[in-house]
Amino acid sequence: MARRESATRPGTGETESADVPLGVAGAAILRQHFERMRLTEAGARLGEDTVALRQLRVATRRLRAGLRVFVPDNQREAFAPVEATARAVARAVGPVRDLDILREDLRAHAQAIPGDARAVDVLLAALERIRGGRLGELRAFLDEPSTLDFWETFPGAVDSLEKAADRKVTVRGAAPRLIRRRLKKVVGPGSRPRSMTSPELHQLRIRCKRLRDTSEFFKPWFERSLDPVIEIATKLQDTLGSLHDGDVALESLGALVDAAQAGGLPEPIDGYELARATLALARKRQQERDPLLVRFRELRIELRGIGRTTKLKASRSHLEQT
Repeated sequence: MARRESATRPGTGETESADVPLGVAGAAILRQHFERMRLTEAGARLGEDTVALRQLRVATRRLRAGLRVFVPDNQREAFAPVEATARAVARAVGPVRDLDILREDLRAHAQAIPGDARAVDVLLAALERIRGGRLGELRAFLDEPSTLDFWETFPGAVDSLEKAADRKVTVRGAAPRLIRRRLKKVVGPGSRPRSMTSPELHQLRIRCKRLRDTSEFFKPWFERSLDPVIEIATKLQDTLGSLHDGDVALESLGALVDAAQAGGLPEPIDGYELARATLALARKRQQERDPLLVRFRELRIELRGIGRTTKLKASRSHLEQT
């Protein structure tokens, strides 16, 4: 017997069927992630709470993903200013967050190889100086008129989106097309894996995030069908994230060495000891890269298989999984 697929509307506690207009569901989801941005902004501004920085970055990413999914073409121009500010928030938070990840890696290396601890301390001191500058840039951006205007105008823009929602465009009808489109951009049309450059892997990571975010937006309505997609997309995103973090770390290590030497190396540290520790860190990242690439290819093939066996079909009952 066909059953009516329903879910709790995000942010309201109300139960709705999958026949809710896409714009109405999208407005609720956008409000949810906007509120998460507001709740984490103060902690991220202080810079001491690394969790708040990570949460602000994630909330901003999901808000931007929601704008891509739920804002129709005829409202793109109206949403352009808030979308541009959300993108700028992500760009301001990212460099601080990248250094937080590198700091964790440096501390772990010092614990694993005590002989490099003194050199790592020098690199950490340089990192904190650079991080302080990036944090100052983040705070300055958060105080800019365009950012302050974003906090004020975004709720009204979302209200307009909800009011203008096309009642004929429903979650049930739109979700399969939106998910298939993002799935295709991750797995590609072919079946043969090929070598990819670091920039290509980074772009694929972004597309994987968009697939995961879009699937999670619709999970309350289509959980049984989307759970396998979300699970593998999450693993794939994490693997690509580790590859990207390694690339960023290798670039950042050079900047840390330059900053440490410019500030004068404390006794008894010399350039040789600093270079030895830096090369050990770089070598470790390179050794981790090959297993991550193998894992990436395995997960991508697995996701491609799920895409073939999961039938995302709009029906009167639900998204059917075969």
